[in-house]
Amino acid sequence: MSKRLLLLIHRYCGLAAALFLLVQAATGAMLVYRAELARLADPAGMVRQSQGPDAPLSAILGAIRDQHPDWRIRRIFFPIGADGVYFVHLTTAEGAARYASLDPGSTRILRAGGIWSFPAEAALRIHYEMMSGLPGRIFILLVGISLLGMIATGLAYWWPRRGRWRKSLAIDLRLAPKLVLRHFHRSLGALLAPLILLSAATGAYLAFVLLIESPAPPARLSSPPSVTAPDRALALARSQFPGSAVRDIRIPDPGTFNILLRAPERNAEAVHLVRVDLATNRVLARIPADRDPSLWVPILPIHNGKALGTIGRIILLLGALAIATLTVTGPLMWLQARKPSKKKPALRSAP
Repeated sequence: MSKRLLLLIHRYCGLAAALFLLVQAATGAMLVYRAELARLADPAGMVRQSQGPDAPLSAILGAIRDQHPDWRIRRIFFPIGADGVYFVHLTTAEGAARYASLDPGSTRILRAGGIWSFPAEAALRIHYEMMSGLPGRIFILLVGISLLGMIATGLAYWWPRRGRWRKSLAIDLRLAPKLVLRHFHRSLGALLAPLILLSAATGAYLAFVLLIESPAPPARLSSPPSVTAPDRALALARSQFPGSAVRDIRIPDPGTFNILLRAPERNAEAVHLVRVDLATNRVLARIPADRDPSLWVPILPIHNGKALGTIGRIILLLGALAIATLTVTGPLMWLQARKPSKKKPALRSAP
């Protein structure tokens, strides 16, 4: 493939996807510190206000139902840290969505509303599906593939001959501003290409997994078999994996709890699953994290940086900022190249 063709593919893939890559980079940077940003942006809604012991799960669910009787609880995330809150997803039979945060001690609803009432949750929905379900997941997959193509063509176009590596990465600040911008774009892209490639590849993989593992539609509205059933089911699940903290509970139908408990012994995102029948308080399924067949489990900690702990999150944040920078500088270079040159007219010699 000629250098000219490589440059054309790189340029027009970048121009076509620039806006969406910028959105992905911005939301990805937010998600690196999602819990911290949620507390910082909305301390009244995302930080515990009460003192004392936690209320039982049945009281938490009861408080939600009292305030939202026409909505069904689909998922409830447990507090993270001593000042964390419960975060609840609610739906109707028609698929409308609502969210609420609750104080674990007082069971008071701290914040309730649509997706935009919770910016961190909105960033998550934008990043993984552009707020549009299945079409959004397909689009995110295409954007990821486009980014992979840009990295490949950009590296192929830049790749220096032997002995010219240092020069190919140098930025000469004495040159004209548009040449400095070009050198900066080239050098930043070349240096961080492995990190961007990893982010793009894992992101495209997760988008594909979301396509083939789409969640089931909401079940009909109903109520659990008894008021105390949630507490018994939670205690039963905890007894299956003693010492494991509960991450969240999914409610696929009114009589069943899928309780997910954290399994850091496998990785930062792995979970044990215990499925409990609420009517009989019987374990329907018990899947340890090391037997979890979900395709996202080994990849998500790499994509979000948690595989390397604090250092990984910092590296991922730098990668997101690099993608945002390249997404801005690329179109700027294209605009500069389209400007007509201001050449002085040649002087005529005297007759």
